[in-house]
Amino acid sequence: RLRADSSSDGESPHGGRRHVDGTMGEAMAAGVFRLQMSDLDISHATYTEIRAKPEDELTVKEWVQLRMHEARTIQKAECERLRSEMESLRDNLYTAQVSKDACQRQLDRRDATVDHLKEELSLLQTRSR
Repeated sequence: RLRADSSSDGESPHGGRRHVDGTMGEAMAAGVFRLQMSDLDISHATYTEIRAKPEDELTVKEWVQLRMHEARTIQKAECERLRSEMESLRDNLYTAQVSKDACQRQLDRRDATVDHLKEELSLLQTRSR
């Protein structure tokens, strides 16, 4: 279905499977894997060029590059949507805090007025006796 990419097929140039053992081999394999994966990030122009090919002519690497680009594009759009939503929620939070502070000040003024009126009433009641 997909053509095999000969640079990453795991075969040695002499026809046998490569054998890697020990931590040195694991580190080397991890390094090779990282190098191969670093090529997966492609530009939109490259994506369009590869996307124009029939799927049965794609190498495994090209197929993975297409899927990675599509997934990354979706993730970027979702990230931007969430960033925008977060900014909107921050604005709403700020507005709510300002409103709460204004209500608290108004409540404090009314409490002070009530306390003052209670004192006046008490004083008037004391004078009227």
